[in-house]
Amino acid sequence: MPPKRQRKPLGKTKNKQEVETVFHLSGDEDEDETKLIERTEYKDRIPETLELDLMESRTTAENLSKNIMIFSDYDSEESEDEEVGIKSKQSLSNLKNNASVTPLTKTLENDNSKIELDSENLSNISLEALEHMKSNAKEYVEHINYINNLEPVFNHFLEKFPSTSQLHKLFSHCYHLSITTNNMSSVIEDKDKKTIIFVKNFMDVVCDQFPEIEEIITLLDDETGNKDDLKDMYETLASANCEKIIDILNNLDEDHTEDVSKKDDSEDDQLMTDSDDEYDENVLRDLRREDDVDNNDEVVETPIERRLDQTIIDNKGYVPTSKKKKKTPGVKRRHQFQKASIRNKSNGPGVRREIPKQDGEARGIRINVVKSRKF
Repeated sequence: MPPKRQRKPLGKTKNKQEVETVFHLSGDEDEDETKLIERTEYKDRIPETLELDLMESRTTAENLSKNIMIFSDYDSEESEDEEVGIKSKQSLSNLKNNASVTPLTKTLENDNSKIELDSENLSNISLEALEHMKSNAKEYVEHINYINNLEPVFNHFLEKFPSTSQLHKLFSHCYHLSITTNNMSSVIEDKDKKTIIFVKNFMDVVCDQFPEIEEIITLLDDETGNKDDLKDMYETLASANCEKIIDILNNLDEDHTEDVSKKDDSEDDQLMTDSDDEYDENVLRDLRREDDVDNNDEVVETPIERRLDQTIIDNKGYVPTSKKKKKTPGVKRRHQFQKASIRNKSNGPGVRREIPKQDGEARGIRINVVKSRKF
């Protein structure tokens, strides 16, 4: 028999409303209080999306203001350049109107006109001129570097020498020449090469004639300590006569060309004293080529063509067949002995090594010959 279920004793159950009130008092009030505190904390705060939008708007405004400032500066610079150009044109027009125009202003005007003409010619350059320009690009670069190095020297001496001195005139002339030739069109044309050579040779000639110039350049490192010496040198150079330098510079290219032509004529006269035939002319050409090779120090070996014989074609060696050797016994042995003696001259003693007769102790040292022949 299964056991009977016991009934629970009837008792008073708690009211549902009381349970709800208990739960409400225990946890919900605390949560409500924390929510109220959080709401008060975030009351005056801006949302994150709005903050990002505000930051972007600020950065764009700053960038726009910077760009406006840059463009305003650029416009002001352009206006300044225009004002300078107008002033320079006005000054040139005033100088033209004046009766007393200095030679320096004349040279400057000529140089400006030449530069304008060169710029017009550059727009009409042909392909041949461009190829010629490529070949002369190296000379052009060397010329620019040379003039850039000389520019402070020219400026220093033009400041120190009085305008009435001959050296001042020479320096100013060469300085303006170097400026005018310092553009691409001067390298395209061959006639302007003479001016480049003139500018390059000017300093060499002046330093040879007046060694004080080199001394001044060396003393410029300590200008304050060498004031008295520099003053004396400037005075002597200001009163110097430069006619000799002008003559040397004018005759420099002419003397060079004359010397070259005289040398060529003298060599031809020496070689052509007894030569009138075609053979002699060919010999003269060969001699000239040898002279060119000696000057250039570049010997080019011409390949020698070997003559072809039937023996070479048949692969029988370079030498033709020799005479028949006599087969008589005495002559035969003599030839054999001669060959053997020639061979044995190259035979030398070999390495000394011990050869024992039996295993164990070595009995002595024997000298062995590398080659040995028996006849």
